[in-house]
Formats: sequence, structure tokens, C-alpha cells
Amino acid sequence: MSDIDFLDPHELRVMRMFSRAATSVLGRIDADLDGEHDLPRVYFDLLWRLRRAPERSLRLAELAQQTASKPSRITHAVGVLEKRGLVERRAVEGDRRGAAAVLTPAGLALAEQAAPTYADGARRHFLDLLDADERRSLARILETVLESVDPDAVPEPAGDEA
Repeated sequence: MSDIDFLDPHELRVMRMFSRAATSVLGRIDADLDGEHDLPRVYFDLLWRLRRAPERSLRLAELAQQTASKPSRITHAVGVLEKRGLVERRAVEGDRRGAAAVLTPAGLALAEQAAPTYADGARRHFLDLLDADERRSLARILETVLESVDPDAVPEPAGDEA
């Protein structure tokens, strides 16, 4: 067997802790949303993005880009949400192949009902476990990572961060 440039034990621990923590925290939030609202976190995310979008509408391609998802996954998710009456799929004017997802009143209501559950889960399973300095440090660390791997994914600073 040849020499393999692998992670040293500390690097491996950092990667494992990052992966396991993210998976566990998101899994808990997912269970909270699914249990209380019959709404998986990924679907909540789509509804919330539509809620914030101009005219509560986004092209499916834009949803895929924003969520780093494959277009086929977004098409499937929008189909599920459409069957539940939470979004409508509409043709994009001037683009025969383009489609947009539009949030329905029922989708808006569900997104707003589920938002406190999401916020409570984010606090209970993650944010409240860290003090203010740890949250600021972690935000800087994650911003550094995102700027390198996906600069378009770096969110704008919140009002108290600027």
C-alpha cells in the first residue's frame, strides 16, 4: 500500500465533530418541525425562502441554486408542496421551459406557524448551548469557510453584526 496523505488525528476529529454536530442539530430541528407541523425542515426552508422572495415567488432553478440542491430534488419537493396546497407552480412568462414556485396563502400560514418551532429548535439544540463570544467566533469561522467554498452562500450581516 502506498503512502496516503490522510488527515492527522486532530484534523479527523474536527471533521467528524463538525459533521456529526451539524447532522445531529439539523436532525433534531427536522424532528421538531415534522412532529409539530408535518413539515420536514427542507420543506420549511423552501416555504420560508418563498415567503421572503419578491411576490413570494422564485424560479425552480433559483430555489435549487439557493439551497445547493439538484433541480430534480427541487422539482420533487415543489410537487409535494403543490399537492399539499402550499405552493403553486406557474410558467415563467417568456420562458417556455421555466417554472416558478409561488407560495399560497396556506403555505404562508404554515411557514409562519412553523417558524417559532424552527427558532425554538435552533436555540434549544444549538445556539443556547454557546455563549455570545462562542457564537460570534463560530460565525466568523463558518463565514471564512463559506467565503472559500461558496461565496454566494454567505448571508448578509444581521443588524447587530455590521
